[in-house]
Amino acid sequence: MKRNCALSFSLSLAATGLAIGLQATPAQAITTWDWSFTTDNSDQFGSGTFTTADVVPTANTTYAIIGVYGTYNRGSSVYAITNLSSFNQPDNFFQWDGTSLSSILATEGGISFVADGLGINIYKLGDGFGPVGFQRTEFQGSDGAITSSSLQPNQNLVPGPLPLFGAAAAYSWSRRLRRRIAEKV
Repeated sequence: MKRNCALSFSLSLAATGLAIGLQATPAQAITTWDWSFTTDNSDQFGSGTFTTADVVPTANTTYAIIGVYGTYNRGSSVYAITNLSSFNQPDNFFQWDGTSLSSILATEGGISFVADGLGINIYKLGDGFGPVGFQRTEFQGSDGAITSSSLQPNQNLVPGPLPLFGAAAAYSWSRRLRRRIAEKV
């Protein structure tokens, strides 16, 4: 009877440790956004992923970009997009219209990124948010007008390491407690 009670107590303790560990470090949520654009110069286009810290993609919400990667194609060269840039004083914010056919909705400050050292800025003319399509776009050299763009969210959860640590610690502690109780029986 004492063994069953000790086992029940230690399992309950392990479950409590797991629950405490889960509450101590909730999963970190990020949203990745697949994007692309093409210009009136058929030899210039780009695609990749924006990263935001927001959990649920919501239409007409302003999102701050915290990361970007992808490729920028210019002529016969392909450049790796590695991070955000301050080229052309961007806002690095966007909005999504809530549909699978959404364009990239940017402001006059636009979105800038670095592709193998080349500053690239996509933006719209005028106040407020609007599609970057059909607007002039800076490519730090020759300009092109974006003729189309797309934006699609993908929600991703990145779990923190502490819940597993909390469960492992509780399990280890409960094993030691079981041994002590068993030795006294």
